[in-house]
Amino acid sequence: MKSEQTTVVSENPLKKKLEVVIEKNSGFKTMKHISNILEGKATSRNNTIPEELTADDMAHLKFAPMTSVDVERSFSRYKTTLADNRRRFLFENIKQHLIIQCYETKDKRKKNEEEDGQEDN
Repeated sequence: MKSEQTTVVSENPLKKKLEVVIEKNSGFKTMKHISNILEGKATSRNNTIPEELTADDMAHLKFAPMTSVDVERSFSRYKTTLADNRRRFLFENIKQHLIIQCYETKDKRKKNEEEDGQEDN
């Protein structure tokens, strides 16, 4: 009985995070509604689908990948590495720079997880 309770408690934060990410992603709602139209589950547009989107456009979205990631963070992180004003950036320096960034990301992720764990208590 105790192992079942532990499993349920450990799944809740993940489920909550997923719901928050999906709720913030308005494009997901649009794609879901378009998918329902293409499958015949819905027949009318709602306010999530832009007016300029034609039926042909919606048909092309049938195989669109469904992802939700923090891309802007990655771009801003590597922007300094790939900047035009870099004079000398040898391969070894790039390698060291990327290793440092990976450790920073890992440390930030660990810190956020610890803070989230403290808030739950």
